[in-house]
Amino acid sequence: MTEFLELETQDAVRMPWNILPGSKSEAAQCVIPVSAIYTPLKPFPNTPTLPYAPLRCRNCRSVLNPFSIVDFSSTKIWICCFCLQRNHFPPSYQSISETNMPAELFPQYTTIEYESPSEKASLTNPVFLFVIDTCVIEEEIGYLKSSLLQVVGTLPENCLIGLITFGTYVHVHELGFGQIPKVYVFKGSKEVSKDQVLEQMGFFANKLKPTTGVIAGVRDGLSQESISRFLLPASECEFTLNSILEELQRDPWPVPADHRAARCTGTALSVASHLLGICVPGSGARIMAFLGGPSTEGPGAIVSKILSEPIRSHKDLDKDSAPLYHKAVKFYEGISKQLVHQGHVLDVFACALEQVGLAEIKVACEKTGGLVVLAESFGHSVFKDSLKQVFQSDGNDLGLSSNGIFEINCSKDIKVQGVIGPCASLEKKGPLCSEVVVGQGNTTAWKMCGLDKTSTFCLIFEVAKKENPDAIAQSANPQFYFQFLTYYQHPSGQMRLRVTTLSRRWVAGPGSVQARALYALYAVCFCFWAL
Repeated sequence: MTEFLELETQDAVRMPWNILPGSKSEAAQCVIPVSAIYTPLKPFPNTPTLPYAPLRCRNCRSVLNPFSIVDFSSTKIWICCFCLQRNHFPPSYQSISETNMPAELFPQYTTIEYESPSEKASLTNPVFLFVIDTCVIEEEIGYLKSSLLQVVGTLPENCLIGLITFGTYVHVHELGFGQIPKVYVFKGSKEVSKDQVLEQMGFFANKLKPTTGVIAGVRDGLSQESISRFLLPASECEFTLNSILEELQRDPWPVPADHRAARCTGTALSVASHLLGICVPGSGARIMAFLGGPSTEGPGAIVSKILSEPIRSHKDLDKDSAPLYHKAVKFYEGISKQLVHQGHVLDVFACALEQVGLAEIKVACEKTGGLVVLAESFGHSVFKDSLKQVFQSDGNDLGLSSNGIFEINCSKDIKVQGVIGPCASLEKKGPLCSEVVVGQGNTTAWKMCGLDKTSTFCLIFEVAKKENPDAIAQSANPQFYFQFLTYYQHPSGQMRLRVTTLSRRWVAGPGSVQARALYALYAVCFCFWAL
């Protein structure tokens, strides 16, 4: 058990098989698949952060690691353990020797982080865009305002904040001019495009709009002044934001006694994703939606406004008799693709006694790694405690990483079937992709828009070796290797790369099945003991 504990604490990886079957036929006899449970950002206090870019293999692009074969002679060459490619060290490594090795070659640093100077220069601040449902009773609005006012005061000063409220219409609040409240209004019954948001919110009011190319962020033609109207640091907009929240009231549009409130949840989330895509593309940002009931207006609606029409139930979904379900799911799938492309996260805080349409919205939360909190009321302790936990400061930051990309390299006799977890496929196909797809498969790279120190992923592999197992048993090097690369935006705003490289071994021939069964028994015993 000590061996398994050391392996897990060193790399944050738990594998049911620490010895792999030597052929595809033997692997087929294993009930438990070849897999690994990996926590990419688990804190390791003793792991150094190297202030330079990683050294990569010119053939397979894997990163230099302790399992690489290094020639310390005058030639200064290292051999990749994945593809056996010979690579020359750059001039900055010419002083290395057996007694003067860089940190990435130390045997205890199988997990290590990189932070190059160029990545420090691209430091960006975390962004929080609050999307608030006002189609709730005054008491619920009071509870929500109280909780939001508490967390806004605890945010780090460098965090950027934006505010959208919605009911029958969508209201985008301009926080950059606190003297006179200014709001941009969008009709909730119609789908809003990115070009309409650009035009109606006056991003090019004082200059000509570019006729071609992507319009997003300062690099693509937007001025910082126009962006700062809607996204401001907490230290600059706290007074304005508090004033708006304190004066926030229920949606003023009348609701007949036999109707539901006109709630345009889909349009509000669409406008929010467009706004973030325009202002802060490719940087860590979260849409935090506070919902108090079902969407009844515009795209993404799950039920009509007529109160006599019941909301679809689980039986309706099983029988495929929910008329608005597939259309709403398709709409939110479009939002999820947009958010994944932008690197942004959708969090949903649903507090109501009736359904809010989470079955339709969940695809956007799952693909972006967002949080989902369900409670009966905004005054319930589940909601209040969960919201405080999200904004609980860990030193100088909130502990929320974002905009991550996860990649896998492995030995040629192993293929990747897929990943199970809060991520989205980047469709990076190659020889390491298995024909069998599990979870997010047919790729070796995934987008992880939101992650923290507890985010965990299950990686499923396939043994592709078809040769005679006896040949493997006689092999001089029965080792195989995995390498996990996580490129992400640190809570401080800096971009980092964490690299974890693992080595395990093949077992083939007589007694191999019994040996693997014994290791699996130890692994199961350790799992129960750790719990």
